[in-house]
Amino acid sequence: MSEETCTQSTQINVLLYESTSEGFIWNKPTKEGGHTRVKLTNWTAKIVVETIEDDGTETHRSFEIEAVLHGHTTQFRLSAAEFDSMRWSVQYLGARAITFAGYGAEHHVQVAIQIYSIDIQQRHIYTHTGWTKLNDENWVYLHAGGAIGTVGTVSQIGVRLSENLSKYQLPDPPTDQALQTAIKASLRFLEVAPDHNTFPLYSAIWRSVLGNSSFALHVSGKTGTFKSSEAALVQQHFGAEMDAQHLPGSWSSTDNALEMLCFYAKDSIVTIDDFCPTGGIGDIQKYHSRADRLFRAQGNQAARQRLTSDSALKPAKPPRGLVLSTGEDTPKGHSLRARMIEIEVEPKSVNKSHLTACQHDAAAGLYSQTLAGFLHWVAPQYEQIQQGLNQEITSLRETVNLAGVHPRTLDILANLGVGIRYFSSFAKSKGILTQEQVNALWERAWKALLQAGRVQQSTQVDMDPVQQVFEYIDLAIASGQAHLVTIDGTAPQDKHEWGWREFGKDNWQSQGIKFGWIDEKKKYIYLDPTKIFSVVHQQASKQRETIPFTDRTIKKRMKDEKCLKTTTGRLTVKRTIEGRRREVLFLTKLTPLCTKLRQLCQLRQGNQNKE
Repeated sequence: MSEETCTQSTQINVLLYESTSEGFIWNKPTKEGGHTRVKLTNWTAKIVVETIEDDGTETHRSFEIEAVLHGHTTQFRLSAAEFDSMRWSVQYLGARAITFAGYGAEHHVQVAIQIYSIDIQQRHIYTHTGWTKLNDENWVYLHAGGAIGTVGTVSQIGVRLSENLSKYQLPDPPTDQALQTAIKASLRFLEVAPDHNTFPLYSAIWRSVLGNSSFALHVSGKTGTFKSSEAALVQQHFGAEMDAQHLPGSWSSTDNALEMLCFYAKDSIVTIDDFCPTGGIGDIQKYHSRADRLFRAQGNQAARQRLTSDSALKPAKPPRGLVLSTGEDTPKGHSLRARMIEIEVEPKSVNKSHLTACQHDAAAGLYSQTLAGFLHWVAPQYEQIQQGLNQEITSLRETVNLAGVHPRTLDILANLGVGIRYFSSFAKSKGILTQEQVNALWERAWKALLQAGRVQQSTQVDMDPVQQVFEYIDLAIASGQAHLVTIDGTAPQDKHEWGWREFGKDNWQSQGIKFGWIDEKKKYIYLDPTKIFSVVHQQASKQRETIPFTDRTIKKRMKDEKCLKTTTGRLTVKRTIEGRRREVLFLTKLTPLCTKLRQLCQLRQGNQNKE
C-alpha cells in the first residue's frame, strides 16, 4: 500500500469515528451514502505505551491506557487480552463510564481507540534475570536494576521483576582498586566455616551465572547453627539487601510459586529457606513432595506441562537458576539426593567473628560488586564459554576417582569445580591472585569438593530404598512388632535376633507379626511378600515417613542389588514351608544387606545386654 493510499485510509477511518469531549462518536454509514451519528461512549481513551514483556521463553503484550471521563484523566495498564475483551471501562473508570448499547458497539470502541492512539511509545521489558542476547550481537546479564555487558552497565534496558526478585540488584561493575577490595572481601567468605562447607557454596555462585545448572545445594543443620546466615552471604552476591531475613524464597510457598520463582531467577542463585516439615503426616509429606517436584525439575531441566484455555500446550518453564535450599530437615529420596549436594552445618562450626565481618561486607555491597565485576569480565567471552562448558565439565569429571558415588554427584562436583576455576581466572586477571595462589586455591577447593562428594556418598547409601526397608524390618523386630520362625514353624536358634523374647528361664515367646522364615541349615531367609511390606509401611508411618516406591519396585531394587534369588520372569519363588507350598521372597544371609540386618540385630542385642 502506498503512503498516499495509507493516508487516505486513515482519514476515512477518522471520519468514521470522532473523539470528542463527550465521548466517542461513530458516523454510521447509511444506504443513501450519508451517515448517522451514533454515540458509542461518554468517555475517550488512547494507548500511550505498548509494552512487550519477555520472560525468555514467550512474550506478553500489554498497553498503558490514558482515558478521559468528564474532563478527568486516568491512566492504567491492560494486557492485550484484557484490551481485546473491552470489558474494562467500569473497572478502571468507575460506574459513570458508559458504553452505550448497540450491536458490535464494543468493537467500534476498540477501533476508535486504536485509530486515535497516535505516536505510541514502544517498550521491551524483560521479566527475568540472567543472560540474554541483544540485537544478535552482545550478551548482557539482566538484574532488577538493568543489565551488565561488555561495556559495563548497559543503559536503556527495561527489566521488571516480581516482588520476590526485586532485590536482585547489582551495582555498576567497579574497576581497579575498588574491584580488588571487593574481590578480597568476597574471598573472606571461605574462612567463615570449614572448607568442605564453604567451597561448594562459593563455587556455586560462579557456576550459577554461567547458566544451565541442573543441580541444587541443600544446607542443613539444627536451629542456631547459622545455616541461613551462611546461605544469605552467598545470596548477597546477587543483591546486598538479600540478608537472612530477606531471602527470595521459602518452603512454605506453593509448588507453583516456587517453580515460577526458579524459572524467572535465571542464571542466578535462588535461596529457598526453612525446609522444616511440621504437623501431621500429610503436612510433612507435602513438604517432601514439594521438594521432590522442584529438585527433580531442576535436575532434569524440565517442568510440568500446562495447557492454555483452548487445551494447547504452553511453553515449559523449568527452573533456570541454581537452587540453594536451607532447613533443619533434608528432603527425602534416594534419586532426589543424587540431584543435590547436602552441606551439613555442625554446631559451632561457623566462626561467629568471621561471619559478622562478612555480613558487614555483604551489606556494604562488596559481594554484589564482586559479582558485577565477574559478569563484566564474562560478558565478552560468554558465547565462547558456552561452547566449551560441557567439555570442561566432562573433562574434569573424568578425573574424579570416587568409587560408588552416584554419576549425578560426579557431575555436580565437576560443575562446581568449573565454577571456582572461572572465578580464579577472573581474580588472577584483576591482579588479586598470582598463578601460584590460583594453584593453591584450586588444590584447596578440589579437596573440599571431593570431601563433600564422599559425604554425599554416605547419605546416598543411607537413603537407598532397599537399605531403608531392611532398617524398618530391624526396627520392627527390635520393637516387638514382628518375628521370624524356622521353615518348620519353630523358634530359631538365635531367638533374640529374630523377634523372640524370654519371659523367665527358657520361656521364649514370639513378638508381633510372623513375616518370614529362616532355613538355618542353608542360611537362607524367606519373606512373606505381603506381610513384609505391611510391617515396613507400618514402621515407616510410625516414623512419619513413607517408602517412595511401590512394593514391586522395591522388590526389583532388591533383585538388582542381588538381595533376592528369583526365577525367570518372577520376583518370588515357590518353597515348601511349614508343610505347604508358598510364594516367598528368597533372601540369602550371605548378601551384604542381609549381613547388615544381622549386624543391626546383634548391635541391638548388645545394647540391651548393657542396659
